Amino acid sequence: MQDINILQTQHHTVEINWRNYEKQRCHDIFKNQKFLEEFSRIVLDKYQVQLEQDYLSLNPGLAILENTTATIRGMVEIEQAQRDRQLNTTIAIAGVGLATSQIASAVIIAQENPPKNIAFYQTQAFWVSIGTGAIASFIFWIILSLLLKIIHRFRP
Repeated sequence: MQDINILQTQHHTVEINWRNYEKQRCHDIFKNQKFLEEFSRIVLDKYQVQLEQDYLSLNPGLAILENTTATIRGMVEIEQAQRDRQLNTTIAIAGVGLATSQIASAVIIAQENPPKNIAFYQTQAFWVSIGTGAIASFIFWIILSLLLKIIHRFRP
């Protein structure tokens, strides 16, 4: 894309330089008038036409590249949105599991005091709270999956 912009800039530079030359004709610097006329003809016939043709032939390719870039950018954004949605769902499921586990643990501990000589991971309250959190996470995952399927079914 930058090369096409440079090509257009060169075209404008050649055109401006030729116009400036035509206005001033630099007679004092170049004594050979034939050389200047030949140079002017070459600029008009060769360089300016060649730059115009190059620009016109490369410009449609630029539009295709821009469209391709925009399409790829859109696809990447859609994929990232899907990944973000999946991450949010995973965080929600884990949050429900942790919250349920904490609530179950607090209720069990409030009902009976844990023994002092047993490690926390060996107590019944620990395993019941872990199980409750896992079951709640699983149920919440099933509910979310069903809701997403229902939502996707009714979307056009």
